[in-house]
Amino acid sequence: MLAELRQAELNLKQIRQTTASSVILAANNIRSSAKRFDLALLSVDLAEQNLAAEQARFEVGRSTNYDVLFRIDELTTAQTTALQARLDYLRAKLELQMLTGEILPAYGLDLPGGEQ
Repeated sequence: MLAELRQAELNLKQIRQTTASSVILAANNIRSSAKRFDLALLSVDLAEQNLAAEQARFEVGRSTNYDVLFRIDELTTAQTTALQARLDYLRAKLELQMLTGEILPAYGLDLPGGEQ
């Protein structure tokens, strides 16, 4: 009986350590994905500016269709990257909410019978 109790205590300690590590990792993932999203938005802004400048050059004959299409492709790539960064952020946030037990209240949900 004493051996089982010690094993249960060791298991509990291991679960707490694993959970704490997972929470720290999830919090770090939120921070890094938020920074990636911010940078991706800057990239979209720059790509939009580059496209506008390229279109202006095209209108006065100083650029080609290819150059404009290249800038459009750059903008599309930047927008796709920003979308992926936003999804990564939301996934990281969801992971942290799951680990901390905040996921149900965050979305206005509760377990049947009011248990959480």
